[in-house]
Amino acid sequence: MSTADKKTRPSTNGGNGGRDAHGRFRKGNPGGPGNPLAARVARLRGELISAVSPADVAAIMRRLVRMAKTGDLGAARLVLTCTMGEPLAADIAERIEALEKTAAELATDHTQGGGTWAGGGQG
Repeated sequence: MSTADKKTRPSTNGGNGGRDAHGRFRKGNPGGPGNPLAARVARLRGELISAVSPADVAAIMRRLVRMAKTGDLGAARLVLTCTMGEPLAADIAERIEALEKTAAELATDHTQGGGTWAGGGQG
């Protein structure tokens, strides 16, 4: 399909979809329909939360901890992820260490009068 065909081709969402000649939304455009399933998902989540008590969650976690202690790696991963959060990728941790080292070197250099800060003035 050529570029000319794309420009003259009618919109599939009725009219021009509230867009100007350049394809941008016009001022005051109400936007799209949003997620048509969002309300349903919210109701289902509410039902799930209502069906699970804090005691249920505690019992499930205790069971997962017991399973993890016996060597169940899936249970161990779930317990650690739920309590500690997702692990950082190794390369991110290495980058943070390198940045901290560079920052420490710059701070040492600056306090000894050997450089300037990116913001301007002499050290």
